[in-house]
Amino acid sequence: MKTKDKLMLIALLILPQGALADIYEYGLGLSYGQYSVNDPDGPTDVAFTQAVSGQWIVTSRKHWRWWIDAQYVNFDLDYTPGNIGQAVRSFHIDAVYQRGFRLPMYLDGWIGAGLGMGINKMTNRALVDDQGFITQSFDDRDETNYSIITNAGFAFGGKDARMTLNARYTIALDNDVETMNTGFFIVFTYD
Repeated sequence: MKTKDKLMLIALLILPQGALADIYEYGLGLSYGQYSVNDPDGPTDVAFTQAVSGQWIVTSRKHWRWWIDAQYVNFDLDYTPGNIGQAVRSFHIDAVYQRGFRLPMYLDGWIGAGLGMGINKMTNRALVDDQGFITQSFDDRDETNYSIITNAGFAFGGKDARMTLNARYTIALDNDVETMNTGFFIVFTYD
């Protein structure tokens, strides 16, 4: 199945929820965290970097909602002895079903789990020796991969605009990019 077909299937599964929604929100944000790659040819190092993402949030019942997140990240994994170094570009789309709960002081908390799909390109893949010379090169990888997403966070602000702080953990189901990050987002409500 081609990538565009997979994206269409995900959209067809999620978009009908929008017809039942009470509240629609969209947002933009930045996140920072730890990124690594499950590489089929061997272990990799980790990178700490930032990512840019956009959200579409569909609340269909008082305490239940879909958090749709599209995230782009570009980072390098260091070339170290024993670890495959590489340049990584990843576009990830996540669909997380969240449960809301009240927190003190006008805060709304959310916790959820869902599925993600990553369109990843890994280039310049190689192993190096102790002096930094390449001992083995690997073919570039251009793949679509899947993952399980867990996240939790809280939001504060008014009815039309809110700020959210969100923590996310991505568990790769195959050779995907794994992440553990925290993001800050500005979210707007529209009718």
